[in-house]
Amino acid sequence: VQEIFDSFGGAKELETVETIKDELMNCGPVVSASFHLLDAYLERLNVSENAFVREANGETHELLIVGWCLTPYGEAWQVEPIINDTDVASQILEIGFGQFDIDEVVLAPGNSLEHISWQPGPYFDYDFSDVENWREWKEMDLPIGENDLKDLAKCFQSGLMSGEAFVLRDETKHAHSGTYKVKNIRWEEESKEWFIQVNQFVSEAIDEIVD
Repeated sequence: VQEIFDSFGGAKELETVETIKDELMNCGPVVSASFHLLDAYLERLNVSENAFVREANGETHELLIVGWCLTPYGEAWQVEPIINDTDVASQILEIGFGQFDIDEVVLAPGNSLEHISWQPGPYFDYDFSDVENWREWKEMDLPIGENDLKDLAKCFQSGLMSGEAFVLRDETKHAHSGTYKVKNIRWEEESKEWFIQVNQFVSEAIDEIVD
């Protein structure tokens, strides 16, 4: 797990229950890198056959901690095993604080990962530093300089108005992105600026799932 974190900029260790809770509330899931998988634990739980890597029995088994809850026996971490079988539905399990060394070594990303692009390109970067929720907008009218207009044109094989989709990214937070199509382009004589009108693009496959 540490090697995976290193490839994305490193990890930080969360040394107390409170820091783990703070990370979960403010940033998202964390990874237990110290949980010991034992027969005694497996026998007590009704878990799916592929919930754990059975070869790791008696050894350290990474777990994804996604939250915590209060049980009749005290507080417990809500976890998902880190497994390779993507065909198996994930199963939320409850493991008591401190049990099987679950919170002895807990890791989280060392940075926000906002510099990483998660969508495949082509990309066009724009300054959205003053706009928080731009990805929720279905349509935008954006002023654009001539050099930026040339960069945008490079996103399309058949021209700006070809109907091809492109990925619009925040220039300082590449993880903040959305897929759009150019609807219109115009020149405003009064402000001496080019404007592009873009519409959010949703693939037909996603539309079918939503419907």
